[in-house]
Amino acid sequence: MKRCLSMLLLLILAVVLSGCYDRIEIEDVTFALSLGIDLDQNNNLIIYETSPVFSKEAKKKKDEFHTKANSIRQARGKLDAGTLGSVLGGKIQEILVSRRVLQHKDWFTLLDLFYRDPKLTVNASVVEVDGPLEDLFKSNPSDKPRLSLALTQMIDTGDKRSETVKTTLQDLHRQMLDKGITPAITELQTGPGSELMIHGTALLDEEGKYVTSLKLQENILLRILQNQTKNGDLSLTVPIPGERKSDLFSQGQYLSFRANDTKTGIKSSYRQGKFHFDIHVKMNMVLLERLFPYDMRKEPENLERMVEKQVNIELENLLKKFQKHKIDPIGLGLYARAFQYSSYEKVQDHWGEALANADINVSTKITLKSMGAIK
Repeated sequence: MKRCLSMLLLLILAVVLSGCYDRIEIEDVTFALSLGIDLDQNNNLIIYETSPVFSKEAKKKKDEFHTKANSIRQARGKLDAGTLGSVLGGKIQEILVSRRVLQHKDWFTLLDLFYRDPKLTVNASVVEVDGPLEDLFKSNPSDKPRLSLALTQMIDTGDKRSETVKTTLQDLHRQMLDKGITPAITELQTGPGSELMIHGTALLDEEGKYVTSLKLQENILLRILQNQTKNGDLSLTVPIPGERKSDLFSQGQYLSFRANDTKTGIKSSYRQGKFHFDIHVKMNMVLLERLFPYDMRKEPENLERMVEKQVNIELENLLKKFQKHKIDPIGLGLYARAFQYSSYEKVQDHWGEALANADINVSTKITLKSMGAIK
């Protein structure tokens, strides 16, 4: 009996104490939560990093470090020399890349460290910043949370509302290697006083080079085409054709609605030497705002047709934008590869050009479900 108790005690001690031999004191390490990649005026690579400060005596709630380096790993060695503890990169939440960097097609190779080192995370969000990173990383507002926390909340909220995309390192790796789709990442813009705001989505070409951006409503339309409306609750505002008045607040006829139960179907084919895509979008409409007179009860079907026409126009314009820049953030190449592989295989190395020559037809079906609490 005593022998059994002794063995049980040793087993408990082995389990409990086994996790303590490599214990790290939180005061002895620096947790990198945000990483920035930028270029100076001479095209020298500048790496930024922010980490929280846990000391009660410190007045600042975060530390900012930056250094000139040839790679992220080299920068980490330099940052270690200037911090109070070893820098740990496994907790990085966001990787901020300036547009200046994204204008060079080989920038993606800088991220090799994250995919090669198993101690680093591939769940960090990749974000494009329209502007220099210096002021952003050095800002320390007293009325706002830490940079990494504020960015995480903004990106998650924007992604939930379909106003931007949330692209992790793992997602970006897949988009860069998959020839049937081109990358799309969150775009942020710095305002007065280094204030951050979601500006939409940055679109990259097949080499990872920045091409163009999508505004908030364009991004909602992109998510509809991707059939990735996460919460199924989208808000759109469209102009309605009609007689314009001279009064200040009657010059525009706009209608805002919530799109529910959005479903998108895509069919692909290949004939006459090019690809053809038929995109069918269905959604229910809940009216939120109407800035023009209209009898909702008498002609609801006519209103549906007018909204369908305007949404269809915006979708067509967005598709033309993709074709103009020879990019495919929707992933139409995935459909071509799945259903017309023999034809796709011949053009997979220059899919952007093939998509630019493709015929893309889109049709929209909208059903009015609610006109609101008033007529």
